[in-house]
Amino acid sequence: MATSVASPAVVSEYEGPPLHLTTQAPTTTRHLKVRLTSEEYSFNLAEVSLTAQLTVRWKPTDPNRTEKPRFLMRLYVQPDHYGADVAEVLVLEEPGQPMTLQTYRYMSPECKPEQDCEWTIPMELELQPNAAEGSVDVEWKVTAEASAKGTSTLPKGFTVHVSEQ
Repeated sequence: MATSVASPAVVSEYEGPPLHLTTQAPTTTRHLKVRLTSEEYSFNLAEVSLTAQLTVRWKPTDPNRTEKPRFLMRLYVQPDHYGADVAEVLVLEEPGQPMTLQTYRYMSPECKPEQDCEWTIPMELELQPNAAEGSVDVEWKVTAEASAKGTSTLPKGFTVHVSEQ
């Protein structure tokens, strides 16, 4: 299988403010923005990926309860190559202990030279609402990575930036 030439990758990282979810208010959505720009268009197309990494701490209202609720994260990247809504699930086993959850998604390959590309990606977080009463504290960051396909050198001004809307 032949591999195409790609430039070195450029990376942008965004660390969001801590989030707090409860079984009474179990969902939140963050809207992420990924923007790719270039001053020089010596490439065929850009390959962009997004990684979200969460650290979750479960705090049950009653520490003697033994239920293990689930925490879900969804990144809505369109178009989804698999045509499915993919959720990452974390079972909250140890109260107070940090647990990590990570997901990785390719962005649309439709980002062509001579255009700046921008994506808005909803990141939905959900604490299972009908399990044990309690809350979760979530620390999170997202990393965007991009490379230019069709050239082995980084095009002038080729950058990727990730932020929250």
